[in-house]
Amino acid sequence: MSLGSAIAVVRESVVAIFRYRMVRPQTTKKGKPRPAQFNVGWGSGFGVVADRYVLTAFHLLNDGQPRNQNDKFLVFVVPGNGNAAFHFPVIAFPVERADCDLAVLEIGPCTTPGVHLPAIPVSFSTHPDGARVLTMGFPAPEVAGLNIDAQGNYAGGQFFLKSHANEGIVSAQYL
Repeated sequence: MSLGSAIAVVRESVVAIFRYRMVRPQTTKKGKPRPAQFNVGWGSGFGVVADRYVLTAFHLLNDGQPRNQNDKFLVFVVPGNGNAAFHFPVIAFPVERADCDLAVLEIGPCTTPGVHLPAIPVSFSTHPDGARVLTMGFPAPEVAGLNIDAQGNYAGGQFFLKSHANEGIVSAQYL
């Protein structure tokens, strides 16, 4: 498979993961509303079971610390790297392994009917030094605005999510 073909196939399974937690609720001071404040984070992952499980890094859950139970997570897809992003709620965390920086997120159905997350095959075999690899993710999304309701639920936003791919080689093995 050519690099261009591989990117097109993998891109559809790569997701952006949004983590957020309210750190200060909305208040009113002297008759003026003060908006709530949130701690947020972004990362990447990919579908390993279609419309069900996403594999990501453990450190994304809370900067390498145990996951904060108050955090909420959403998984975003951007079909064809187009203009529209669609989200899936994260409903469970079946695997959280700090020792190997690995987490599996279980997602519910997409909030937009008809949008799906395909899976890509995963191999746990060791690849030799010099083997060609493709990396893909959503580095540093540009966030113009996020809307979160008074109960802390995601209500929409304006951001620029475009996946980026790089070609490389396996350069070292650590056992």
